Amino acid sequence: MANSGDPLRWALGVVTCPRQDGYYLDQCLNSLSTTGFPEPVVFAEPKSPIPESFKGHVCCRRKQYGDWSNWATGLFELLLSEPDADYFLMAEDDAFFAKGCRAYLEYAIPMLGPFGSVSLYTPSIYHKENIHGFHNELLDDRTWSTVTVIMSKQGVISFFSDPLVQKHRFENIFNRDEAFWQCSVDPKNSIKDAVIGQWASKHDLPIYYHTPALAEHIGVRSTLSEQESTSTNGRMTASFVGPEVDVSEWVGKPFHIQPKTKVALL
Repeated sequence: MANSGDPLRWALGVVTCPRQDGYYLDQCLNSLSTTGFPEPVVFAEPKSPIPESFKGHVCCRRKQYGDWSNWATGLFELLLSEPDADYFLMAEDDAFFAKGCRAYLEYAIPMLGPFGSVSLYTPSIYHKENIHGFHNELLDDRTWSTVTVIMSKQGVISFFSDPLVQKHRFENIFNRDEAFWQCSVDPKNSIKDAVIGQWASKHDLPIYYHTPALAEHIGVRSTLSEQESTSTNGRMTASFVGPEVDVSEWVGKPFHIQPKTKVALL
């Protein structure tokens, strides 16, 4: 961890794959360039189009890894290749970020205490009225969204050390039928949010979202579902600050933290 007063160190990854509906990676990368974060590594499934303007590193997969495997392999690679990083951010290619996120997060995150993950994107189902700040929405394997996932280095180490996380590619670690997921998924190579939620619940770690949302999900459809993304069905935000707001201006201002206790699951 960086010494007190030193700049926090970040490692970023963006996962991408070919899409039938729309192309968003260029918008994602352009918005990331306004956040203050370092350039990400793009983890690309085969035949993924990469913007010519992107001059950063692209890790081209030798075969189709799939939703979980591309994301988890990317995060683990960042952990091993950037061991001095304090925080890791993994984004999906249809995330769009608000300006100045890094400065605001470096101001706010140290006040949150231990957490499982922090999401800049807040699905509309987690929107809170009359709150400006972070709220814990941990619901075990019912926790939503991996559009933008921030984890501390110790959090990433704990995550990959968990036996169920390690088994996820090889076994169905959830006692759920397909209807529960509301879309067609491979229970051994998808549902990243459920894996994170189950791990965080096991360790009683909050999963924080921010209202207003600091990122938007701009993909028309998920790569895993034919359902169109709207704020009504929870696949977009209800309160994205927008591309013009510079959230670094919030540094030094008060914000809310709601570390809600874990909900009993029936």
